[in-house]
Amino acid sequence: MCAKNGTEETTIEGTESAGSTEESSSANAPTDNTVADRVAWTPPPGIPPWVVPVERCVAQGDIAADCTAARPGAPAAPPPADSAPGTPGITIRDVASFRPELATLSSEPDGWAVRGLHANVLAAGGTSIRTGELFGITAEVRFTPVAYLFDYGDGSAPLSTSTPGATWAALGLDEFDATPTSHVYESSGTYAVTLLVDYAAEYRIGGSGLWTPIPGTLAIPSDPVSIVVADSAATALVDRDCAANPRGPGC
Repeated sequence: MCAKNGTEETTIEGTESAGSTEESSSANAPTDNTVADRVAWTPPPGIPPWVVPVERCVAQGDIAADCTAARPGAPAAPPPADSAPGTPGITIRDVASFRPELATLSSEPDGWAVRGLHANVLAAGGTSIRTGELFGITAEVRFTPVAYLFDYGDGSAPLSTSTPGATWAALGLDEFDATPTSHVYESSGTYAVTLLVDYAAEYRIGGSGLWTPIPGTLAIPSDPVSIVVADSAATALVDRDCAANPRGPGC
């Protein structure tokens, strides 16, 4: 069985591929770690229960090479109104090569923060649809981000959440206020912030009809960002003075 997106074709479950033999093998061969050795992914509170995350594949390179069982976050519930009931044996591995549009990671203030104050980290990006071949038939796959893992790069525990975060302005907050995805750095320095987004997938054949949910999630990393943390607001680089931004740092 093959899934093809554009000019790329990836073997699913052992058939021949237009890509290299090495890529095909890595997509289907078990990893060195057994499922028992891995920590199963627990979906964060708020993830749609219709996702039924029974399997999670983490993308590595051009293919999803590391798949493992996941602990369901909630009992199964009816899928969205525009989804067809049931899934006829298609797994998240079968659509991994379609790849959703990646979420974009950013921070407020842009690229810097103040030690001891909240830095607001957020993700942007929503549902995307990809077209390719599934079982030799043209199909559309709809990816929806359902979970976010923010790693702030300072050794603290990553934040697992079902919200992508929002700007201070959108939340009606002042700069450096706490948000659901903000973080306080205790030491100055430069930190690399990373984001891993879990996508739920649905498919339909022929470009019309109801969407059919696919059990499991596909986790894909977004491009990281750097945050420079200053010791105080007085030493932080700002692009406006206090007259233009009276609520800015140090004003």
